[in-house]
Amino acid sequence: MRPRCKLSPDFSRFVAEEPIKQERRDMKKSEGYQEESVKFVPDDVIAGILGFIEPIQKTAYLKGDPRIIHETIFRLREKYPLLQDLAFSKEDVYPFSHQLERILSRLQVARILGMESPDFKRYVVRGKAKKIIHERIHTRFNIDQIFELKNIAKEFSESCLAPSQEE
Repeated sequence: MRPRCKLSPDFSRFVAEEPIKQERRDMKKSEGYQEESVKFVPDDVIAGILGFIEPIQKTAYLKGDPRIIHETIFRLREKYPLLQDLAFSKEDVYPFSHQLERILSRLQVARILGMESPDFKRYVVRGKAKKIIHERIHTRFNIDQIFELKNIAKEFSESCLAPSQEE
């Protein structure tokens, strides 16, 4: 239950009328996750998935083939509610999402995701990027959503993980 709030005398902020249970707040803060999720966008969901790709602390490589990535996310979208906001078109050769393409581009601009090989065969998610994702993005999700992100990442990895060395 959320505490009741009232406007401060100078109308600058809201003030809690009843104290919030400190022990509950401390517990959630120590775990680093929200009791209730904060507003997040599909970019956060995709970044959150990338943050849980194994190995967690080290660099991970993903296949750079858009078809594999789009088909995998489309298939997982049927199973996981966090992916429901992604729109796909089935009128192409494979299920394709312009929205997912834009998200991947924005994650590249933000240096969360990189394209290491010059022939665009694989994406790279560095350990440092995963640390940033954990500190800034995973904290936007509640505990249940974190478990869902981990499950999505595991299934996503089964289809999209690339070998760490070029073959």
